[in-house]
Amino acid sequence: MFRTQKFYMCKDCGNIIGVINNTGIPMYCCRQEMEELTPQIINSKNSNQNEKSNSTHSLKNTHENNIFKVGKTIDGKSISVIVDKSYLTPNSICWAYINTKKGGQRKNILKNDSPVVNFKVVDDEIISAYLYCSEHGLFKWIF
Repeated sequence: MFRTQKFYMCKDCGNIIGVINNTGIPMYCCRQEMEELTPQIINSKNSNQNEKSNSTHSLKNTHENNIFKVGKTIDGKSISVIVDKSYLTPNSICWAYINTKKGGQRKNILKNDSPVVNFKVVDDEIISAYLYCSEHGLFKWIF
């Protein structure tokens, strides 16, 4: 059974942590309890989508011309996160994370890098994908 990935943020300094082993003890930073980031769910496995299909799920965020996309291949072994970075400022923080049955992977998305971030898994299964933007928050796709 896979675990649900959780992320926490410090309200004062902006530190973000991704939990590897949750013992239930509250996370602290800057002498206060960190706030759990609650992702906006973009799609659900229970929607009318076939899990094995080659699908791309899109979210039009609050900026009408900006689109985040996540696409999973037919074999379920690779995934692409596509970000329209034209709206990002030089100080924007953006990263993508995939949650798998056996763990996960995270990649930073930098302003001058390619807008496509690719992940590939071997001997594992992709469960969900996350995209974090310091300007728009945390988003989650469930496969």
